[in-house]
Amino acid sequence: MKYIAFIWVLITAGIAHGYAQTNELAQRWHLSRKSGVAKVTFDKYKGTVSQIKTAGKSKLLLRKSLKFDQKAEGLLHSKVTFQGNIKTGDTCIYMAQVFKGSKPVAATSWPVQFSQDKSAVSGNLYFPERVDSIVLSIVTAGKVDARLSDFSAVILQGPALKDYSTKLNELARNASNTTKLRNLGMIWGELKYRYPAQDWDRILLDALEPAFNQNPSELAFEKSISFLLKQIDFKQRHKWEKPDSGLMALSGLLEGKNERARIQQALSHVSVDSSTYFIPPTDERPVPIFQEKNPDRNPVPEIRSRLLFLFRYWNIIDKFYPYKKSLLPNWTQRLQEFIPKMILATSERLYAGCLMELNASIGDGHAAIPISFINFGETMYDRKYTVVPAKYSIAPDSKIIVSEIDPAFAKLSGIQTNDVIVRVNGIRLDSLARALKKYIGHPHEAVKNVYLQQSRWLNVIPFSGKSLEIVYRHEGEERTKVLDWSAATFQTYGEFIFSSLMRQKQAAANKTLTYFPKQRLLLLKPDQWNEALADSAARAFAETDHLVIDCRVYPDWQFLKFVEKILADNRPLVRYRYCSKVPGRFETQIQYAAADGQSFEKEIYVLISEESESRSELLAMMLKSGASRCKLIGRRTAGADGDVASIPPIGNQKILFRFSAVGVEFPDGKQTQQTGINPDIHVADSASNTDEIFNEVFKRVN
Repeated sequence: MKYIAFIWVLITAGIAHGYAQTNELAQRWHLSRKSGVAKVTFDKYKGTVSQIKTAGKSKLLLRKSLKFDQKAEGLLHSKVTFQGNIKTGDTCIYMAQVFKGSKPVAATSWPVQFSQDKSAVSGNLYFPERVDSIVLSIVTAGKVDARLSDFSAVILQGPALKDYSTKLNELARNASNTTKLRNLGMIWGELKYRYPAQDWDRILLDALEPAFNQNPSELAFEKSISFLLKQIDFKQRHKWEKPDSGLMALSGLLEGKNERARIQQALSHVSVDSSTYFIPPTDERPVPIFQEKNPDRNPVPEIRSRLLFLFRYWNIIDKFYPYKKSLLPNWTQRLQEFIPKMILATSERLYAGCLMELNASIGDGHAAIPISFINFGETMYDRKYTVVPAKYSIAPDSKIIVSEIDPAFAKLSGIQTNDVIVRVNGIRLDSLARALKKYIGHPHEAVKNVYLQQSRWLNVIPFSGKSLEIVYRHEGEERTKVLDWSAATFQTYGEFIFSSLMRQKQAAANKTLTYFPKQRLLLLKPDQWNEALADSAARAFAETDHLVIDCRVYPDWQFLKFVEKILADNRPLVRYRYCSKVPGRFETQIQYAAADGQSFEKEIYVLISEESESRSELLAMMLKSGASRCKLIGRRTAGADGDVASIPPIGNQKILFRFSAVGVEFPDGKQTQQTGINPDIHVADSASNTDEIFNEVFKRVN
């Protein structure tokens, strides 16, 4: 495969002319147009075919360019067919690029591994703008001895592209077809993780090809399932375990008796051999690592690749998400809902939006901000955006309040901290905030507000002109300011956003340990912790009646070790659930307080809020379970706990797909995912910059 990657780089650079071509393949292309269709065929000699033969090394067999003038968006459908001495296991990669001058506009590749049922490879490549040439290439890998019988391309534009889009829309919204695709994706996922020796991604792409060529048609479900099942080698030796009833119920998705019998045979036992698709957790690493490929790195991957990612994501969550059964009861229905969205995501913005909605569908706080604010603007606003240089907070009544602002911009605009931003270039910010929240997966509004503030997405505004109009309220008076705007200004203010993030992190690192002698109160901030601080805190315990631990910051791991020693001996603190070697099965483990610790028996206050997430919630859980006199004070935590696993994407959207891969629960099994941990003493949220939660503690101890 190293040869293939090397050749692909050469093709992209346009310097792969030195590789061999057969005489027949060096002839002319024919191009004909009719009703918006440009059809390209290869000039063959009286119906003869070209012989292709390699002896084990990858080799470029064909690289043909076609010059033409396509003045609008289009869809390239290309196909190559082999005949003759096709051997199962022979492989090749078929690649396509479209250019505007010397600039590549879009590119993709389609792998094929030949079998008795598979002797052709084809695919679609969408290009969103005018192009003037295409490059089609074939690369072989391994031993190939075959004949090339057909090599063609069709470019759809104008009325023809509109007709294709209409058919695709009808296909995507056909309930029967989406049900078939849903069932195919579910069965494919089971086979992929039970029989990992096969390249199941490639097999799925091949199975979907007949439904999504230049003539979209309803999926031939039974034929596709039959194709999947033929890839299983029942002669391979496996270690077996009996499956659960849910796994066997998948056979009920099939209509044909033969297919039902064959899949029952395939799934009647579960292979626990090492998988090529994921590495199970270890004692040092509690989450699985997924080893998935990215077969289509285009901003808008081909339809089959988009569905491949949807099925990949759905199956990984279905089998490795510890909260799936309790929090995603309608997960199968969600798969069917996203199938038409993926099929119709034909632009970069639509595909990115679909991916972000899919990411949000599991409601996991660890996945709440999957893309940076700059990449958000690049993708969701077609690279036409600007950045408002202010840091916002979202009030309980949805007002967008300025909490920090670039000094130069404040002088230019007149905006000050605590002012309310109403509109920017005609866009109401409170309405924009509501629209953006669909991309943030969490059931609680207060937590969504925190994530939206952290994301900085509200700072990114669609922009293509030369001025910026901001409507804001200062002390109740509405004001309007129109500012000249330029690319240089944008760069300056983009830097402010990054620097404000750094200042926020630096401020959080201050005052790790603070003692209030009058109240005999010791405040610990656990984000910066070490052995010296632990010794200082332990010495201060003798003079402390009230211990306050701030769980609104992310704790250092050493602080959790420190806490284990100050809690009641051997008391259960947390129950963990880890995925096992068998997808869909989980193992549990209880964590206990240290047996030889010096427990702090006096009053402990734990400060929590929507900003308490992940390890902060774990710390709050440990303190609530293990301390004799512990009170949680503040507001409900975020409800996102557990170590994080990542799902490799398809495309190049710069979106991170993550989920909580370790279940974290109270010792009695009570879950906090999505629900959070509720305080014993509630402190209402406010727009004030004062620390109301810590002030409440002071009121109680004075």
